[in-house]
Amino acid sequence: MEKSKDNIKDLVGAFTSAGIPLHVFHNQRFRQWIATATCMQLAPSETTLRRYLAKCAEDDFQETKSKCEGNSVYLVVDETSDIKNHKVVNVLVAPLGVVNEKSRFVKTKIVEHCNVDVITVHHICFLLAGVAPHLLHSTCWAHVLHRCAEEIRFSPKIADGFIAPVKAALAKTPARRERLLDCLKEAGTFVLPPVPVITRWGTWLKAGKYHCTNFNAVKH
Repeated sequence: MEKSKDNIKDLVGAFTSAGIPLHVFHNQRFRQWIATATCMQLAPSETTLRRYLAKCAEDDFQETKSKCEGNSVYLVVDETSDIKNHKVVNVLVAPLGVVNEKSRFVKTKIVEHCNVDVITVHHICFLLAGVAPHLLHSTCWAHVLHRCAEEIRFSPKIADGFIAPVKAALAKTPARRERLLDCLKEAGTFVLPPVPVITRWGTWLKAGKYHCTNFNAVKH
């Protein structure tokens, strides 16, 4: 019986680690294949598998704790969004100076806003209060560059008012892109404008530089 429980826990750990959702066990043919491949009489249901998630999480946390115990560690704190567009903050940790040791997930939380106050006060300080008196906070330079790029984009509103409509005008009209390319070729340019994407930092700056150089051709 214990061996059967260990097999199920290993199955849950393997599937969640690979990002495979447990609802695939609703499929009868898949369950039959799993039962044959694992020498089980009957593959467990999704409900049964979910009972082992907490145990897998606890084992993983204990492994993370043992890897970091007695070592200096670094934290990676970053924000993302889930499938329901909630703002989510994730915390990962790893020991310093250990070769080939990847950071491991330790904490996640849904928040209303993702800003410096939320990250530093409510997460890093809460997680390490009284534990890491020599904590050093390294600002994410990618975010710093992003804020600089945003400031530049918001400052000359007339430029953004030109770049955004050009992007929209070319998005789903191959014929219009061909016409623009003809005009550009006459001016000695053989590349269409780069597509500015706000979440890809710096693309607006590249688009602005392009349109500055090729303004007359785009205007025509």
